[in-house]
Amino acid sequence: EHGAFHCLRKEAFDRAEFRELVDRALASASHLKVSDHTLFYDPTDETVTIAPPDAAELAGGIVLVVEDDAGWRSILSELLTDVGYQVRLCNSYGEALGCLRRESYVLALVDLSLTGPAGMGASWVLNPSEQSLEGYQLLASTRARNVPTIVVSGVATPDDIKRAYAEQGIFAYLEKQTFDR
Repeated sequence: EHGAFHCLRKEAFDRAEFRELVDRALASASHLKVSDHTLFYDPTDETVTIAPPDAAELAGGIVLVVEDDAGWRSILSELLTDVGYQVRLCNSYGEALGCLRRESYVLALVDLSLTGPAGMGASWVLNPSEQSLEGYQLLASTRARNVPTIVVSGVATPDDIKRAYAEQGIFAYLEKQTFDR
């Protein structure tokens, strides 16, 4: 209904399925710029065919992982490096935004509900709309840069998930609560 490509349930998590999802996300023509595609010209009928790069061409590219929990950063990094990607790990909105401005990425994995800056204390925790604001701002940044994005989050309502798909065009949404390594 909302155009999601795939939903991967963490309670039934499978490494092979995750790797396949990452490959399909990277090869998806709807997330790549035309300049990233190969153009084929057929002089016999003067047609041009546009083909996206396959996953093998993108392998080894840099994946941005934005996660405030060290354990989750480690799990996601391991899964991605196992299949040949370079991983840039960030634990905050500011760090991730800086990385997005300095480098190009073939994929981003973003925690929608990043914790607040040091010193914010309980007021930050009590206001979840402020928590998710940074995550949505990162989604807007990855979308503006045509980086396919998978949200990996533990705190989100169905409305948050719908909003991420509808407004930010994310590729997939993974819930931490039901993750089974």
